[in-house]
Amino acid sequence: VCFDVDSTVLAEEGIDVLADYLGKGEAVAELTRNAMEGSTKFQDALRMRLDLMQPSNEQILRCLQDRPLQLSPGIEQLIEALHDARKDVYFVSGGFRIMIEPIARELCVSKTN
Repeated sequence: VCFDVDSTVLAEEGIDVLADYLGKGEAVAELTRNAMEGSTKFQDALRMRLDLMQPSNEQILRCLQDRPLQLSPGIEQLIEALHDARKDVYFVSGGFRIMIEPIARELCVSKTN
């Protein structure tokens, strides 16, 4: 079973949390809106958001410490039930591994899945 991480496993978008933490929330949100409306390709919007934020690994780790990502309600129980039923669970994301891997560990989802 595959899950998208942002706004599915998580109750929020990791890039938005990071952007807010770095004081770039509004500008990143505007770029995201443009991509969602189709006026900007996903890859271009992602590059523009990253260029705007220029996050370092240290900043990402501080963000995760100061503002832990919130799991969607019921996701822990759902993944546990899938594991109990011997179903493979996979996470799919265009986000940062440094933000996703702790969530995968918490939910016992292999980082190779």
